[in-house]
Amino acid sequence: PEQASAAPTKPARSVLIEDFESYSSDEQLAKAWYRPPHGGTIHQTRESTIKNRGNFSLKVEYATTQSDDKFYSPICRVSQWNLAGCNALQFWFQPDGSGRALLVDLNIANAEGKNIHDLWDYTYVPKKGDTAPRIVTVPFSKLVKNAKYADSPDTSPVFKPEALIEVALCIGSRKDEPGEGTYYFDDFQGVMTE
Repeated sequence: PEQASAAPTKPARSVLIEDFESYSSDEQLAKAWYRPPHGGTIHQTRESTIKNRGNFSLKVEYATTQSDDKFYSPICRVSQWNLAGCNALQFWFQPDGSGRALLVDLNIANAEGKNIHDLWDYTYVPKKGDTAPRIVTVPFSKLVKNAKYADSPDTSPVFKPEALIEVALCIGSRKDEPGEGTYYFDDFQGVMTE
């Protein structure tokens, strides 16, 4: 029998969905990657020094408090990201050493393509003191369904990567020490991992 070959180190398939290169100004970026009307404050800009590759990354300066409504700072991007054939979302990330949790919230459309806030969550917690850049992989199999905000009972029993219509990044959790900081993001892509 033939021996199985070693698993490739890079994903077998990848679909680049956001590399922050297409924005001509910070204002244009802030319209696409916007702060929703809840949570703590954020200030989002293009960053030309701290990045994975290309000319820019996303710089998110945030502030959290201990209050019930501002213990996290969110930023959202509404866009149809078709990740059919992928089994994970991957992105480059550089934390600020605060150890504050990063909640990745993926919103999928219903069968008719409407937004009913069918949310799927993944939490990534960097270690306190760690500021090293890294690639974060969000396996779709590890997503936790969050039906708390759904506008309809018609939510999907499974995550549908081809129906992704919004991504939210929420910095901070109730367990985290409140404060200010900066997180950097670049090169969001759908991948098929082995």
